[in-house]
Amino acid sequence: MHWKVKALIQNAVDLVPPRVAHPIYYQLQRRFGGLRRVNPAKHYRKAARLAAMLRKAGRTLEDRALLEIGAGRTVNVPIGLWLCGAGGVTTVDLNPYLKRELILDSLAWTKAHREETRAIFADVADHRLFADRLDRLVGHAGDAESLLALANIRHLAPADAADLPLDDDSVDIHYSMDVFEHIPESTLPAILREAKRLLKPGGALAHDIDLSDHFAHGDASITAVNFLRFSERQWRFWAGNRFMYHNRLRVSGFQRLFEQAGARPLFEERRLDERAAQALSQGFPLAEPFRGMDSAELAVTGFSLVATLSASQS
Repeated sequence: MHWKVKALIQNAVDLVPPRVAHPIYYQLQRRFGGLRRVNPAKHYRKAARLAAMLRKAGRTLEDRALLEIGAGRTVNVPIGLWLCGAGGVTTVDLNPYLKRELILDSLAWTKAHREETRAIFADVADHRLFADRLDRLVGHAGDAESLLALANIRHLAPADAADLPLDDDSVDIHYSMDVFEHIPESTLPAILREAKRLLKPGGALAHDIDLSDHFAHGDASITAVNFLRFSERQWRFWAGNRFMYHNRLRVSGFQRLFEQAGARPLFEERRLDERAAQALSQGFPLAEPFRGMDSAELAVTGFSLVATLSASQS
């Protein structure tokens, strides 16, 4: 689908009240979008990626209490982390998007693709613990709630990630996967302040951020930096709705926010998009303030960080 068509559909649905808009958009995704066929492999790979990030930073998942920012519609990432040894995951979202039918559909896929699931986690999980937990997962025959209980997953929504009903020093790892790009820049400092309150001494942030134009995920005619050609006003017209909001921050912007919060990096990784880099080198038109930025930074479409938070920062 051409990205502008998708944007106009999202904008149209966004015009109705949330109690109506959310079910409509969900049905559109189920009938025509990415939810037509439930496949948790993508989310399992994200869980494996997080486990690898933590390992590179000298941290482990085993028996750790995790907090996920941005629960979304499934609990596949938390289940993947549980398979890797996590003690439990509290997953929160500003909107009650979670769908029990998707949880059970994901379980059915896992039962039918046991070896593929095993392969995804082969390099990041303790084989004995993973085998035991995978046996328990595929043997589950209950409802979605009992599956959440099995994997020690707690879901809170609606919940404000900047003001959560959780105790001080109750979290080992505060993480998100492809979520921070969808949060306004002005809101992120409060979320990081709340992370500081929640993290245990020695706890860590672990965030994986997708800096690409998400419309490019479904439209090969545009590059991952297509959205950098638009002014803020123009971009609000195309993607100012609740379904596709993207703050368009680049790596330096996120690094500045983490630094201001007192983050001390243990691991960082940038991922460059070659097609975007080529387009930029050939004079791809940029809007302010992107014109003054290094094209090498603009072409970075993925940023991963594991860090501790300094108690001295406010």
